[in-house]
Amino acid sequence: MSINIPIQRFKYSNTIIQHLNDFAYTHRHDKRAIFKECWSNFIAKHQYEFQNEHTRLQELGFQGDAYASMYKSVRFYYRKMQLESIEGSNKNKNKTYMCFPLQFIQNVDDYIKNSISQKLQCITNNNFMCNITAADTYSRYIENNTDIIHSYLTIMIKELIIKQSIISPDDISLKFKKMFKNRFYKIQEKLKNN
Repeated sequence: MSINIPIQRFKYSNTIIQHLNDFAYTHRHDKRAIFKECWSNFIAKHQYEFQNEHTRLQELGFQGDAYASMYKSVRFYYRKMQLESIEGSNKNKNKTYMCFPLQFIQNVDDYIKNSISQKLQCITNNNFMCNITAADTYSRYIENNTDIIHSYLTIMIKELIIKQSIISPDDISLKFKKMFKNRFYKIQEKLKNN
């Protein structure tokens, strides 16, 4: 039996990741105009690899502009990683680690699995399709489970106060959203590989 859930988070091949890292390292301090010009030259120089990646992503179901996506990745993600690793990020040294209770994570997992099972459509005897996204599932979870979320987050906030950690409600909200989407992705991958 296999369950096919459309990919929301496309991964680049190892070759492209290496190219993006190399480019980000070389051009980490460039201004926007110079960065963009160098990117165009870089794409032209490695045209074969980038064209193969574009084709591979389209075959996986990516519907956007792969070149624009790679540019945004290198400009805003890979470049930032290079700057932080080389110059050292002081803000990460004092960052508060926040761990969600296991019961809360289990509740999220159960909700995600239930949401997926409700949206399953049979294609053939052992193949199923599910058109569901992490963002939609997250929004519905927030709407339907405010009491559960509130109770667990209250406990977490009390623990953080005891530890004398300074963390804003926005940080907690972002961490929860990230945890939810990561759990969705893990469950999605596990269902695909069964």
